[in-house]
Amino acid sequence: MATTLFTQNIIACIWDFDKTLIPDYMQSPLFRRYGIDEATFWAETNALVGHYQKRGYHLAPEISYLNHLLTYVLAGPLSGLSNQTLRACGKDIAFYPGLPSFFDLAKTFVAERPEYQKHEISLEHYIVSTGIAEMVRGSAIAPHVDGIWACEFIENPLQPGFLRQNELSIEAAAGIAQIGMVIDNTTKTRAIFEINKGTNKNPAIDVNSKMAQADRRIVLHPQAMRDLTQGRAPSGMGAAAPSPTPAVDPEVVRVALQEVIDAWWNDEPEDLREDLRDELQASRG
Repeated sequence: MATTLFTQNIIACIWDFDKTLIPDYMQSPLFRRYGIDEATFWAETNALVGHYQKRGYHLAPEISYLNHLLTYVLAGPLSGLSNQTLRACGKDIAFYPGLPSFFDLAKTFVAERPEYQKHEISLEHYIVSTGIAEMVRGSAIAPHVDGIWACEFIENPLQPGFLRQNELSIEAAAGIAQIGMVIDNTTKTRAIFEINKGTNKNPAIDVNSKMAQADRRIVLHPQAMRDLTQGRAPSGMGAAAPSPTPAVDPEVVRVALQEVIDAWWNDEPEDLREDLRDELQASRG
């Protein structure tokens, strides 16, 4: 059997955030804290592209709300807004019933199955969102996920001539001033490939480098691969999920996870699963 970079015994669940894990937009607690009318903010944001086009500017719709948040900081309504405050607002994000406990329940289900223990199969949860990373990190679900991709802001931007300074001051309290990271529909695809190739676990792996499917850390389902290479979000990503029931039915979880695991197994290259097939079939009875 050929030696590969990863054992490919990890299943990844990649989650959107707004309207998927939560019923609202994550920025709602931020607007409540500062007394800002949320409907007005989003109406203004949605109108920005059209208004700037009249001035001859091109604005990417996906980052318009980030720019408008910074405008609110500069103009006063969000004066002094910092990453620390964003993280504090994240504590007030309300999740659908059953979350975040479902994430641990799903991991436990996989970890306790004897047939999966034999091959050290495990489950990981990731969030890939166009929302704000610091708010996700401050939320109740952050300790239950293995990675977060979302938009980020910079405080205290480095000033001209900073390379000539021997020491750079780091202020304890500062407001956000620049956009540091943008996650939009295009960079969501990059995040998925980072998870797929293992770049998030081994920075030495260049996400843009060619890598054989057998060497990737996590197998990407063929249909999802087709969606990504054709410029579409993977099937199911970004769609609003129905509200989970308050009490999570273990049988529903079992069936859903079994389907995921079966799909993963069926997509494994034949040479990588040949020595495991007999054992797994025997354990299933």
